[in-house]
Amino acid sequence: EPFRISDICEELVRQGHEVMVVTGTPNYPMGEIYSGYEDGQKMDEILNGVKVHRCITAPRRTGTINRLRNYFSYPIASKKYVKTLEDNFDVVFVNQLSPVMMAEAGIWYKRKHNKKLVLYCLDLWPESLCVGGIRKGSAIYKVFYLLSKRVYKAADTILITSRSFRNYLKDMFGIADENISYLPQYAEAQFLSLKQKNRSEVFNLLFAGNIGTAQGVQTIVDAAKILKNEKVMFHIVGDGIELDNLKKRAEGLSNVAFYGRKPLEYMPRYYEIADAMLVTLTDDPIISLT
Repeated sequence: EPFRISDICEELVRQGHEVMVVTGTPNYPMGEIYSGYEDGQKMDEILNGVKVHRCITAPRRTGTINRLRNYFSYPIASKKYVKTLEDNFDVVFVNQLSPVMMAEAGIWYKRKHNKKLVLYCLDLWPESLCVGGIRKGSAIYKVFYLLSKRVYKAADTILITSRSFRNYLKDMFGIADENISYLPQYAEAQFLSLKQKNRSEVFNLLFAGNIGTAQGVQTIVDAAKILKNEKVMFHIVGDGIELDNLKKRAEGLSNVAFYGRKPLEYMPRYYEIADAMLVTLTDDPIISLT
C-alpha cells in the first residue's frame, strides 16, 4: 500500500536491523483487496528483506458498517497473531494512521515482553472521527476518546508529523512534552531534480494524493466552476473513496483533469506541469493541524 512506512522498514533492513511487519490485507485507498491477496493469499512474504505477515481484515469500503468492520477487524486479527510471537524483538514501532486501535497488538507485545514502543502519529484521534460525521460529545466519540487515550499513553515515544500535534496530545491526554518528538514526512530524492516550469498562458494547479473525505477535494472542483472562464487548469492525480463522487461533481467542466493513481516514479512528470501545488483538507480546526 502507498505508505512511507515501506521505505522506513526497508531502510532499517539496509542498516542491518531485522524487521518484521504485521499488517492487514492490502486494500487502500480504494477499499478493494489487491489482486493476488484475496482469501488469505500471500499472508507471509519477504519484500526487500522485510518479513511481512498480513492478517485477514475487512477492506476499507464506504459506509458506516463497512468502516467499523475495517476498524475493528485488524486490531482483533493482529492481536491474535502477535500473541504467537516469541520475545525476539527489541522495539515495537507503530505506524499510527486510522483507526487508532491498530496499535493494540503492539501495545500487547510491549507489555507482555517489557519492550519500548515508538508510535508514529500521522492521524489525530479521536478527531479523525469527526471527518466521518461523528459528533463531538456523542457516545461514540467518548468511547473512542478513551481508546485513543489508552493508546497514546502506552507509547514510550510519540513521533509527530506536524508540530501542531504536540499541544493537542498534551492538552487532550496529558502526554509529557519529553515523550513527543517531531519527525516530518519526507519527499523522495527523485523530486530534488525537478525542472523549473516555464510559465504559459494557462495557470496549472495540481493536487496529488488520496481523495477521501478528510482531504475535501470537492473544494477544488467548486473553485473550478467559479473559474471556468479563466485561464486556470486543475489537475487531480490520485484515487480514493471520494473519486467517483468528485468526477460526477466535475461533469461538464473542461478545466478539471483526472489522471487516476500513478506509480511514484511517474510523479515528477506531473509535478513539472504545475505552476503551483494544492493541499486541501476538510474545514475542521483539529484536522487542520495536520
